[in-house]
Amino acid sequence: MEKSTDIELYLISGFLGSGKTTFLKKMLKEDACGRTGVIVNEFGRESVDGKILERDGVQLVELSNGSIFCACLKPNFVKSLVAFLSQPVDRLFVEASGMADPSSMEKLLEELTPLLQKNRELPRKYRYMGAVCIVDAGHFLGLSEFLNPVISQVRKSSLVIMNKIDTVTEKGREMVRSRIREINPEAAIVETSYADIPQEQLRTYLHGEVPFVEESQNKTSNRPFGGSLYMPSFAGDMDVEGFLRAIAPRMIRMKGFFYKGKQLYYADCVGEDIRIEPTDIDAEELANEIVLIASTGEDQTAFLEENMRRFFGEDLSRVIFLPN
Repeated sequence: MEKSTDIELYLISGFLGSGKTTFLKKMLKEDACGRTGVIVNEFGRESVDGKILERDGVQLVELSNGSIFCACLKPNFVKSLVAFLSQPVDRLFVEASGMADPSSMEKLLEELTPLLQKNRELPRKYRYMGAVCIVDAGHFLGLSEFLNPVISQVRKSSLVIMNKIDTVTEKGREMVRSRIREINPEAAIVETSYADIPQEQLRTYLHGEVPFVEESQNKTSNRPFGGSLYMPSFAGDMDVEGFLRAIAPRMIRMKGFFYKGKQLYYADCVGEDIRIEPTDIDAEELANEIVLIASTGEDQTAFLEENMRRFFGEDLSRVIFLPN
């Protein structure tokens, strides 16, 4: 029997900081032949996750500043899917933005039809395997009480990876499991500490589109306040960590790179949980840039200006904030 030339398509969702990039890094590590493609969807203007995922042999496309399920990025997403059909890949992972409210992937694939008709030389098609949702066990209960994207991501997935279980007690784990089952009783649940699940297991748990399908609620009008802080190079000699801790109470997610002396650091913040560590990632063009998303849609510019002056002693002519 002739081997299928279809490309396996996986949708990876999960709220900000849940472990999607860690999961993808493990999937790529298992791919010894380098025949896996990745589309990274970033909420901010620049793709920090894309920079972390870069490695030799990976076909990587970055779609930034919005959700692929929102009208603002959907056309580019569909075009990227078409482009991958002519690439030497067997699998394509789509990492949705942490703020994404996934719509029907099958409907999106239907939108490929007219584009394929324009280019009949493309010999392949996609086989949608299903959606994997990664949840942060330590933050999921609170987030699921007030953020619709968190609920939608679980509801529209066949497999939920309950990640970071080492951060909660057994009682806490059971509460998270119960909440996941309440939202999606049919989903398989796998518990991990570092999003560590063998790629072969995905085929066991995934079964294409889930029965619950509705239009995405991602719209430009309901996006939370967010953007990119472009700090001058001198900021690396100042208290960048103190600045991040000061603004964290109003943020649900911050990440980016900054210099401290000559060493490049990576900041990964979920709520007020802040992780800062040295890195050897080649991200010089993203240094001194922090992507952030606030917990509400209220304008936080004045709050950011106040803290930038407090920690950096400079006005916004040298410290720039570009909202989404």
